[in-house]
Amino acid sequence: MKYEFTIFGSGISAKITSYLLASEGYKVCLILDKEKNQGTPSTNLVTFLSKGSLNYLYSKFPKMSSLFAKYSDIEAINCQLISVNKNKSESIYFEDDKKETLGKIVKNIELEDILNEYINQSVNLSIINSNPLSLIENTTDGVTLTLQNSDHIYSDLFILSSSQANITKQLKIKFINKDLEQHALSIDVKGNIKNKFSAFQKFTSDGPLALLPYSDDEASVVWSLRNNSQILQKDNDELAKIISNHLIEHVASLQLINIEKHRLQFTFAKNLFYKNTVLIGNIAHNIHPIAGQGLNLTIKDIAEFMNQISK
Repeated sequence: MKYEFTIFGSGISAKITSYLLASEGYKVCLILDKEKNQGTPSTNLVTFLSKGSLNYLYSKFPKMSSLFAKYSDIEAINCQLISVNKNKSESIYFEDDKKETLGKIVKNIELEDILNEYINQSVNLSIINSNPLSLIENTTDGVTLTLQNSDHIYSDLFILSSSQANITKQLKIKFINKDLEQHALSIDVKGNIKNKFSAFQKFTSDGPLALLPYSDDEASVVWSLRNNSQILQKDNDELAKIISNHLIEHVASLQLINIEKHRLQFTFAKNLFYKNTVLIGNIAHNIHPIAGQGLNLTIKDIAEFMNQISK
């Protein structure tokens, strides 16, 4: 099997890239890096999509307009620092001078659902499920991929969007790695959101706590905590009280709906391309969620990549 582009990965970045290349008329293969194609995995993660990211996705995926329309515009970001020594707080407030949106808080699972529709309907895109990669030969002339069932795929350019260990080792990719020794709690909450048009970040003594509203009564709370933090051991009732106290000025009658825990690590590839292999997504740069910029950086990478391909 011969393709101009082959993408390995199952995330948002892999699906965006594979569809955009196929829509330009290239012969593209997407190899999902899961044992089975189980559709969109369940998660409560959300992403703050910047205005630039929204505009780019609007232009390439028209169906996303109905998805984005149901989410509130974030017109301001309010950051508050609690001084441990002086027991005082300082605030920084960001907003667009023209009172335009800074972005939207979007559920990852709903974003992926629409991307799945696009890639499943693309005529130039072949999707391989349940057949992981076992061997890669990366040369200056192209890439030969051997699947687990011994099938071979020949590709002019290979795009890696997965952190599968055996692949990165074969390609001899070098990373800057740092264990941040933190876990992030990702929590779906309901309550009376006092300002659904403003995101809030509070820098507590335990770690940064973010309130990311996406409707009148729904929001995501992301709290980055050190691994030895006692808050990670609290039950849901205790945790709800602690979070309510921190967010008392921003949300009333707060209820925790579900909680996920994610280990935080910093990973940055020393090079974003190796011969005929290009890295896109978290494999290229996996950063702390405090700034909410991971996917926005990836969308910029994809936009520039497509620009270079078109040239």
